[in-house]
Amino acid sequence: MPVTRLLTPPPPLGPERLWPPLDFSMGALACCGACVFTNPLEVVKTRLQLQGELRARGSYQRLYRGVLQALWLVGRTDGVRGLQKGLTAALLYQGLMNGVRLGFYSYTQASGLTDGPGGSLIAGAAAGALGAFVASPAYLVKTHLQAQTAAAIAVGHQHNHQSVSSALLSIYRREGMTGLWRGVNGAVPRVMVGSAAQLSTFSSAKDWVTRAQWFSPHSVLVALIAAMISGVAVSVTMTPFDVISTRLYNQPVDKLKRGRLYSGFVDCLMKVCATEGIVGLYKGMMPVFVRLAPHTVLSMLIWDVLRQRALLYTHRRESPYTNTPSRDDAERLCVLAARRN
Repeated sequence: MPVTRLLTPPPPLGPERLWPPLDFSMGALACCGACVFTNPLEVVKTRLQLQGELRARGSYQRLYRGVLQALWLVGRTDGVRGLQKGLTAALLYQGLMNGVRLGFYSYTQASGLTDGPGGSLIAGAAAGALGAFVASPAYLVKTHLQAQTAAAIAVGHQHNHQSVSSALLSIYRREGMTGLWRGVNGAVPRVMVGSAAQLSTFSSAKDWVTRAQWFSPHSVLVALIAAMISGVAVSVTMTPFDVISTRLYNQPVDKLKRGRLYSGFVDCLMKVCATEGIVGLYKGMMPVFVRLAPHTVLSMLIWDVLRQRALLYTHRRESPYTNTPSRDDAERLCVLAARRN
């Protein structure tokens, strides 16, 4: 092999653009995999956020008193399957929302749009808004299905859907196409805030851990530590928006297809603060953290590993060092060739 071929540097290690459908699929797969494990906590979180809706503290019976007690109560009343209520809708939501969100964010990274000051925050928020809008009907149905249960432990309005398809059809027949996006005005700011916090802190933390050189740049531990830091940031910033989003999605509608409890995001925010206090915006904070922290860790870790493998495969196919076992070996060959000359 000519020396000049060996001296050709390997492709850069910075973020590169993958085929968009592949990027979408990896984002969707990563978050759906995490969702299977965290959906029971999502069920509990939804019930806690609807409990005592627009009622002052102490004026209602607290059926759900904490994460463990709520899990036990749901499991005892609805059975093990009750802990996975709304799983199909949740998977549909995670696949659509995070496929679009992570795919769009990867595109902005590869285009260099996240390099400037605040670039990661802006790109993360924009990606979250786009993903939330696309997947809003799935989140609407997920909330309805996770809220409905036996009368003895029911909280919030009970929609009594039989399945995801029947729920979508029922909402469409009653409220039209716009009804499928009811509550999107609460979902978009919720996911914008969460996405901006998640993706910006994940990227920053990953760069920080890489520069610290605690582990190999391609080690899974780099992504794991970054995902853990990101999970804490998401949980703290997202809970108030999560409460408002759940309330807007689950509220009943009148004959004019308007919400009976809230007219929109600001109205819901003001009513919750007036009747339940500021603490009302942090209802379900513990299950939000217990769910979002591992969900963020699992989804970000799986997504990062899948993307690294895909990028490595792409590099090896396009590199003149295709016959070398790995990218690191290709780099070592370049160094050896340079020393010999």
